[in-house]
Amino acid sequence: MPELPDVEGYRSSLARALPGRRVCQVDVRDAGVLRNTTPRTLDRQLAGHRFTDPRRHGKWLILPTDGPTLLVHSGMTGRPYYAEDDQPEQGWERLVIDLDRGQLRYSDLRKLRGVWLAG
Repeated sequence: MPELPDVEGYRSSLARALPGRRVCQVDVRDAGVLRNTTPRTLDRQLAGHRFTDPRRHGKWLILPTDGPTLLVHSGMTGRPYYAEDDQPEQGWERLVIDLDRGQLRYSDLRKLRGVWLAG
């Protein structure tokens, strides 16, 4: 299971890439990682919003936008990361959020936790 330093590493990495990026489209490749929303609702709620500064609370990664917020709990094998447009996938990408530049990806082999939509 990712420990606090791992989650802080995810937050730190995303803090350099996400703020100001606008969500263009949400591609849910496996709805099994969504905990309180549907693929259609997630896309509709996030599209057009811009990410602000990521935060962490314990093992929760908080990814706010100027609208709703994504909450990510990585469980044992989940990993959110930013990828440039031409960067190959690393495997087990369950959720890909296309941004105005690059992508926010959530990769998870075992799907023990996942992604929530708040606000």
